[in-house]
This record gives sequence, structure tokens and C-alpha cells, in this order.
Amino acid sequence: MGTRRNSTLDTLDDNSKCPNIRGRSVPALPQARTPGRAGTKPIETPVLIGTGVYHSPMRVLALALIATLLSGCTSPAKPTPTTSGDRDFDAVVAALRALDPCALLADARTTVRSGPFACRSGDDPVLTVTVGVWLDPVTPRAAAPVAGVRAVRASGDRYCSTTLFTGADLGIAFTADTTKAGQENTLCRVAADAAAAAAGLLAEPDELTASAPRQDSCDLLRRAGRDAAVDVTDGLELRFGTTTATGLGLCQAREAVDGGWRTRFSARVVHTRFGSIPNERPDVLNGRDVRIYTTGEDCEYGWRARGSGETDPAYTDTVIQVRGRDCAEAAKLAAALMTTDNEASPAVTPQRPITEPA
Repeated sequence: MGTRRNSTLDTLDDNSKCPNIRGRSVPALPQARTPGRAGTKPIETPVLIGTGVYHSPMRVLALALIATLLSGCTSPAKPTPTTSGDRDFDAVVAALRALDPCALLADARTTVRSGPFACRSGDDPVLTVTVGVWLDPVTPRAAAPVAGVRAVRASGDRYCSTTLFTGADLGIAFTADTTKAGQENTLCRVAADAAAAAAGLLAEPDELTASAPRQDSCDLLRRAGRDAAVDVTDGLELRFGTTTATGLGLCQAREAVDGGWRTRFSARVVHTRFGSIPNERPDVLNGRDVRIYTTGEDCEYGWRARGSGETDPAYTDTVIQVRGRDCAEAAKLAAALMTTDNEASPAVTPQRPITEPA
């Protein structure tokens, strides 16, 4: 809703089905940039709710990246390194949601907080840091420690990312991407240097804290389900986003299906300009303006929770979006969450140290 949900990786992050991999998603790539600040509803992942699949218009670049993504649906020849299994999930999430992503780009001259857990700098290449990305084990990555911290690298012709391990299958990703071909080595150097600098900063995480309220999207989804008396977890796996646009800002409740998985419910918290996407339907729910996006197979409600603190006109609002299997269900979840949408997630003793030593 009203967000630059315009990236190819965001498409396969949001809802995807990868052939021949039961319960797994395809690799994530950096976001494809779109012209302008507004427009029609950006490309979504094929949504597999019930029997339907939908697609929105995409750019040529998005098509090329989709082909790359689909080519990664088979398991890598070598196992992808995984995070340590001895860290408490809630403690890791608590440590990550307290971070200000832009504080991790200390050397950047200008930054834009493009989401609560994402910050970007530069024009071409663009450097993006994303806090709390889920490290899908099927995605091919190579071990690439930096500054004494466990990390992995993934790259292509126009992007490269270095992700610092934090445990619980989560990480902090630094992604450099460009519109130019043949820049992989340069992009990998940019991403690795940014990750190394941030690794040093993360030794003192209390100096990198975000402003309140500190929320993560999976807490928002559980909260909505609890208050709406809709079971959003029964038989479903909750996971955070995998892309430069999401991290802890997207939570999907998904189930395994033949040949892959599908999302039944989701919650997302984003920075955008509320109401900027014309093919969303305006309405009012409990006295608050909402935007509704439906495909005929599922439905999403979004509303402005508060200002984002950003001056860039594309990112002035913090918008929360919840998705249900139909609009009645989505409206029920949204109405319930509206009553607590500015409350912080429960306090949990955060993981220390945040990163995993190499």
C-alpha cells in the first residue's frame, strides 16, 4: 500500500512460490528502482491464496531480475552458511528492532530512512542497510567474514550484498546496487566496506538506538490476531522479510503447499507517502482513513500510524498494512491493531553482542 513496493526482491519476499522447493522461497535480490515517487500499485509477488495468482505491471528490469530469481529455485551445490543456533530468537529481535538503520551508515553524507528498518544512501550505486533480514537457507550465499564478524555474500551483475550474522537466522544486510552492468567487483567492495564499518559500530549498540516506538512486524501481526480473535499462527510459520525493502518491517504467516509456500496473513510497517498509490481504494475504518488493495484472492488494509520524521516527500508517513484472506478479515485485523498501533513491542533483554564472531 502506498509504499515503494516496487522491487523485484520485494515481490518475491512478499508472497512467493518457488517450484520444487516445498516450504521455501526463492533468493532475494536488491530492489529495482522505479521512476517517480508515485504511480500504480507496484509489482507484487505472485500471491498464492486460494487458487489465484496475481501480478501487477513491472518494468523490464524487474522482468530480468525475476528470471534471475527463478533460476535460483534449485538448492545450491554447496550449503549456504547458517547462523548460530544457540541464540534466543526474541533476544535477537529485541536487539535488532532497537537499532536505527541510518546510524549504521555513519560514513554516508546523506541518508534516507526508507523504512523503520532500512536506510539508503547515494544514487548510483545505491547503498542500503536492512536490519533483521531473514536468511532463507535455500538462498545461495558464500561465507565472507568482515572485521571479525561472521558474514555472507551474495552478488550479481548489478548488485552485491554482505550480511552480518546476528543469530536466529537473521542478519543485517548491506547491499550496493546499480543500473550499470559489469560492476560486481566494485559493488562488493562497497557493500563489504560498509558492513565492516558497521561491525565496529555494533560493538557499542546503545549508541545506535532508534526513536520510539520500537516495533517489529511479527509482534504487530500477533497483536492484530489476538485482539481481533483471528488465529494468525495456527499451523503457520511466521518469518520476517528477506529483502532490502523489508527486514523486520515485514512479517508473513505462511504455510507449505505443494511446490512451495503461500502467505495467509501478513503485517508490514513502512515509510511512504500515505495515499500516493492511485489504484488503492480509499475508505474509512473506525474514523481513520484507510487504503484498500485487493486482488480478488486476498485483501490488504493500510493506514497512517504516525509521521516518520523523514523530510523526503516519498517517506513522510509511517504506514501499517495488514493482509487477510478477504477484506472482511483484513478489516477486522486492521480495526483491532489501530487501537495499539503506536505501542512498542514487549520489552525483552536484547542479545549481546549483536553480531556473531567469526
